[in-house]
Amino acid sequence: MNKLKIQKLATALTVVSTLLLMAGGQAFASFQTINQNTGFASQNDGTATVTDAFASLNQNAQVIANVGDGTVATGGSMVSDNTMPGSVASGVVALDGSFSNNTNTNTLNQTGSFISDPLAENNTTGANSANNSTTTLNETIGASNTNAADVGSAITADAVSGNNLISNNTGAGTLGTGDVNGALGADTVANNNFLTLTATGTGTANNSAMNTITGFGSANDSVVAVNNAIAAENDNTANVANDLFATLSSGGNIISDNTGAVNASTGDVAGVTNVSSNVNSNTTAVTMSGNPTITSSNGTTGANSVNNAEADVAQTVGVTNSNTATVANAVTNTTESGGNLVSGNTGAAALQTGNASDSTTISNGTIAAPSNTNSTTIGMGSGGTSVTAANSTTGSGSTNNIDANLATGVTSENTNAMTVGNSVTSHTDTGGNTISNNTGSTGGGSSSVSTGDASSATSISNSVNTNTTAVTMNPAATVSSTNTTTGANSVNDSAATVSNNVALSNTNTANITNTVTNTTESGGNVVSGNTTGGAVTTGSASLSFGATNTGNSNTTTVGQ
Repeated sequence: MNKLKIQKLATALTVVSTLLLMAGGQAFASFQTINQNTGFASQNDGTATVTDAFASLNQNAQVIANVGDGTVATGGSMVSDNTMPGSVASGVVALDGSFSNNTNTNTLNQTGSFISDPLAENNTTGANSANNSTTTLNETIGASNTNAADVGSAITADAVSGNNLISNNTGAGTLGTGDVNGALGADTVANNNFLTLTATGTGTANNSAMNTITGFGSANDSVVAVNNAIAAENDNTANVANDLFATLSSGGNIISDNTGAVNASTGDVAGVTNVSSNVNSNTTAVTMSGNPTITSSNGTTGANSVNNAEADVAQTVGVTNSNTATVANAVTNTTESGGNLVSGNTGAAALQTGNASDSTTISNGTIAAPSNTNSTTIGMGSGGTSVTAANSTTGSGSTNNIDANLATGVTSENTNAMTVGNSVTSHTDTGGNTISNNTGSTGGGSSSVSTGDASSATSISNSVNTNTTAVTMNPAATVSSTNTTTGANSVNDSAATVSNNVALSNTNTANITNTVTNTTESGGNVVSGNTTGGAVTTGSASLSFGATNTGNSNTTTVGQ
């Protein structure tokens, strides 16, 4: 007999209750539908339906465009055609430009509790009567978070203390350029979802459907159906593009055609660039707690009666996480203290260039917090849930059917797609100087060039696409179906079914391209055509670069 589809044409007593509880929360301490002391040949339908529904939708869309263009200069001076010595001293140059973006965060903590002690009962029913008692509990929690972020940062910076001209002065030429320091940065944090969904169970509550003391020849149906469903979905899309261009220079000076010796020195040049992106993170915790008791029973049934008792419990949890990210970083840096020209002066020339260094760091996610991260924890209770169907003391010639069913299903799907392109071009130069065609000497010295150290360091790290999933099933569920003290010629069917299904899917796709082009130079100097000879001393040149890629990691734990 299909208990859920029985229809009656006449009704002596009908109870229909439907509750819609928004935003969760316990509504009643007790909820009951009872057909009791029913009359001879009567038809009685008792139906209780409780629906507890919570739905949350969060959507964020953010477009950010940052553009910075800065020029800082103490150089670019010209001293020429004076009947006195020529002298230039340029000041220190400091440039600091950065953008920091933090956008699209959703935080949701939702707790919903089941109705306590629902009851559907047919009690002391009349002979030849038809009695239907049905209790249905539906709790649904749904949450959806969607983030879309498009972030673009562009910085162009020029910091100069050089590019000075000293020429055609009657007297010596003296040059001293200031240090140049530049720092550029772009930092992006986008698309974070923190989701906690809890369905607090009934604790020790009783959920019961029962037929008790049924009449001769009566038909009694008792059904309890409990359906608990939680669905969570997180979807993130991020597009990040950073383009940083910097020129830092204390060199590029010209000292020429002065009547006198030349003494020139250029300042140190240091460039630092930091670019970081950390996007698309989902942290989801779903808990079905509590240990309810669910009972369906036929007790003391009448002769020739038909009694059906069914207890069904269905618990489903579905979590879907999807992250898509495209990150493109381009850094072009030039740091220069060289490239100076000293020529045609009546006197020896001495040139000392400062050190030049460049440091570039790009990180897309970290080991501790990668980009495109899903952390999912699902707990299906602490144990102790009891589902029971029982026929007890059945009448002669009666038919008694009982079913006890517990079905638990968990589905978790994680999908990550990441495309990363990093391009770094760095040129560091303290050399490339020319001293030529200078006549004479000061103190007997020759024309000379001494260059500073040149160094470049590039570090790129990409940590992307990590899924961590932990599922804990209810470890101590009790499901029983029994026939006890059955009557003569009675038919008694008892069935118990338990099903646990866990389906987990993790998919990661990563495309990473790193391109690094670095040059460091302290040489390339020319000393020629000077009357008293020349000397060149170059500083050290060093270059280091490295790229670390970590991605596509799945950690899954299923236990009970």
